[in-house]
Amino acid sequence: MIRIKEYLLEDKRVSKDMRILVVSDVHSDVAKLERVARLLEDYPVDLILFPGDVFDTFDNKNNTQVCDIIGDMRKSSNVVVGRGNHDLLIIRENYLYVNNDYRYFSYLENECNVKTILADEVLDIDGVEIVSLALPFSWYKYDKESKVAFKGYLDTYFSKHDFDDKMRIMLLHSANGLLDTSGLSEEVDKINLIVSGHNHAGLLPDFLQPLPHNRGLIGPNMRFFMPNSYGYFTKGDTSLVMSSGLTKMGVSHSAPFITKLTNKLLGSDVDLINLSKGDEHKLVLKNVVTIRK
Repeated sequence: MIRIKEYLLEDKRVSKDMRILVVSDVHSDVAKLERVARLLEDYPVDLILFPGDVFDTFDNKNNTQVCDIIGDMRKSSNVVVGRGNHDLLIIRENYLYVNNDYRYFSYLENECNVKTILADEVLDIDGVEIVSLALPFSWYKYDKESKVAFKGYLDTYFSKHDFDDKMRIMLLHSANGLLDTSGLSEEVDKINLIVSGHNHAGLLPDFLQPLPHNRGLIGPNMRFFMPNSYGYFTKGDTSLVMSSGLTKMGVSHSAPFITKLTNKLLGSDVDLINLSKGDEHKLVLKNVVTIRK
């Protein structure tokens, strides 16, 4: 089962209509990614964005096959892959270590003709700029996704760029530094759409969503009933779409039988965003479709 959340985003900066598919948190799950590839036969898109955690860990045996499937998607659409907190991890004696080997991102670029955006690159695709804020693993683990620490990384990022008034999309694996219980806490200047994931919908079943403040059951860093574990938000000319994730748990998260059961019970989510020119910035959820095949 794959659930598709379809949005309409209107903005005066849009120069041409575009359909964008957001696929977050693949976590090296070949079977689920193959279903997304088949989905494209019925839902053709102009651009596919992977905002991090394509790989569950660096040493996952499925990583090369994951790259090849994404490469096949590139044959019919532009594809951009960003980095999350799991993409460079490695398991040793049941403990996760940071491993700074980017070989699978290089494989995507060199063998699969797929664009990766890992730091300060700015990509132009059909008049839309794609950027990324790739947060260090220390922010996830040691800063516990602190809003104060995030603000420092964000300010440093913008100090390096002089963005003009153009339609711009940011891949930001975890947007938790931008959110409080009221939603998007600030407008991110010159970024019109942020696509993220990471929270896995707080492992909350679909029929219970949304709880007040979009709370999940459990979020990153063992935060119970964490607010804004899923959903979409707008403030000023900035909108955020937080994907509930293609895979709710990877092999690095828990014991295999728990991972398998959780993924079977909670299903998979992708987001389809239709960009269109409008007089003012506006994001609305138009439709939710469940595909069972």
